[in-house]
Amino acid sequence: MTPIQEYFDGEKTQCTLGLILALLFIGLAIFFLVQVKTDYYRGMAYPFLAIPVLLFVICVTIILRAPEDMIRVTKYAIEQPTKIRTEEIPRMEKVIRNFKLIKIVEIAFILAGIGMFFLATKYPMIKGAGMGLTIQSTMLLIFDLVAEKRGSVYIEYLRSITGV
Repeated sequence: MTPIQEYFDGEKTQCTLGLILALLFIGLAIFFLVQVKTDYYRGMAYPFLAIPVLLFVICVTIILRAPEDMIRVTKYAIEQPTKIRTEEIPRMEKVIRNFKLIKIVEIAFILAGIGMFFLATKYPMIKGAGMGLTIQSTMLLIFDLVAEKRGSVYIEYLRSITGV
């Protein structure tokens, strides 16, 4: 398996796990809203719905796009190596830059969730929302750290084969 295949297979594998987790959290949120019905768990349900729906959409998009991307980049590597330098490396540099911004937002959400949890002692719904936001944002941060690491290894490989 080539490093290009490894990168895109890793994307698909991680996103398959993301889909499973998203569906589990959405199911848990529905359970909290329909069965549990306490303010704390109702508050937790909202981030358990919103963030996994976003994760689900992102993961479906990546899973559907990855096979075509792998074919495109493999073709570049074999037939048009200059396109690796002019198209794929710049695309990946943008992806890595976006991860840096996304991580800042996720850390801010984690801190906001912790703050909501500890400061909203008289408001169980806000306390629950804070816990839900902390759990979901932490999960996304871990996912993005793994994806960023995989992307960094991939971009280094691309640079090595093009001499950039």
